[in-house]
Amino acid sequence: MKGVYRISSSVALVFFLGLSGLQGCKDKEEVVAEAVIRPVRVVRIADAGAVRMQSLPGVARSSQEMQLSFRVSGTISTLKVKRGDRVKKKQLVAELDKKDVQLEIQRARASVARAKAEHRSAQADYERTRLLYADGSASRSELDAARALEESKRAMHSAELKGLELTQSKLADHRLLVPLDGGIADVPVEVNENVQAGQPIALLNSGSLAEVEVGVPERLIQLCEQGAPAEITFDSLPDELFAGVISEVGVAADSSSTAFPVRVRLNKEDMRIRSGMAAVVRLKFQDKSSTPRVYVAPEAVKEASTSKERFVFLAIPTEPGFAEVKKQVVTIGEPSTMGLAVGSGLKGGELVVVAGLSLLQDGMKVRLLKKDQPKYALARIEAMDAPDALEPINEDPSIKPDSLEQVTPAQGKAKAGGSKP
Repeated sequence: MKGVYRISSSVALVFFLGLSGLQGCKDKEEVVAEAVIRPVRVVRIADAGAVRMQSLPGVARSSQEMQLSFRVSGTISTLKVKRGDRVKKKQLVAELDKKDVQLEIQRARASVARAKAEHRSAQADYERTRLLYADGSASRSELDAARALEESKRAMHSAELKGLELTQSKLADHRLLVPLDGGIADVPVEVNENVQAGQPIALLNSGSLAEVEVGVPERLIQLCEQGAPAEITFDSLPDELFAGVISEVGVAADSSSTAFPVRVRLNKEDMRIRSGMAAVVRLKFQDKSSTPRVYVAPEAVKEASTSKERFVFLAIPTEPGFAEVKKQVVTIGEPSTMGLAVGSGLKGGELVVVAGLSLLQDGMKVRLLKKDQPKYALARIEAMDAPDALEPINEDPSIKPDSLEQVTPAQGKAKAGGSKP
């Protein structure tokens, strides 16, 4: 009986390992079957001529941005503002040294006084000569000469007066005032610095509504219209969406690029938005051509290895969260910022697979990823493979693990009769 018990234990052990191997193969098949249902991400193709959204990077700007400068040259003696200051209209920004202009004013005043005296003397000579001419004591030529001298001195006096006014206006030009309420964005100069006429002294940002300047490609500039709505987001304010309208549309491309400058003005004032902030503007474009086109994302288009035909995978929903893919041959036109133009094969409104296309086949069942799922979920799920082998589980408490033979699943299968799962 003791020998029989040992034989029964060996048989039971082999039978247990065989069942475990069969159960492991069955579980492996189930895992593999589950892994076949691949996750994909899809987008719906917009109808031909439908409104499309295009995101463009931009930079925030003040609606009124101006550089303040002096009209005359000189040395800065006073600087009353610094970067970030809020200023009011007619507030003093800076002053130039007035010593030179004050000397010019004194010289001009002396010239005016001399011209005035000379005019007064010439006027007295003319009056005296006119009386002598009336008595017959002076000739006609003497009278004409006295009158010409008086007119010349009068004109000279008037010219010196204008020169004095011009010199005095230079004194006013030595003071730089704020033309509008706003904020000082930059002050590139320092006190005692010698500046030239027209050199920027301060950069003033004015206007209550901020603007964002973007570069629109030439393929889309014809679709931009002044007053069209737009949506703006800022990197520093990621959770907020601002509404705006197109305020300016450029008629010439930027010299440094092929994009056309377009400005979008925000509808509401917000003091948190400052000049220079990075922004993303979403513009609405509608194809108004006689033959509206359908556009598809470049990553959705694949090319057959045996032929030159191009195709996409359409996702046809079968049940909530799942769909069946269908291979659809398409003809592709010229690329643009809105995607690849589709000549034939799509009419708009279809669901097209844009991510997870690897190993897809016509008629395969797929699982649709939700929009709120992270982007790495696709790669993580595709990387999951079924385990190579499942270790047997010791469910019999009477059998101690130490007494079990070290048998691999392949040896267990052979002892069980060589049956394949």
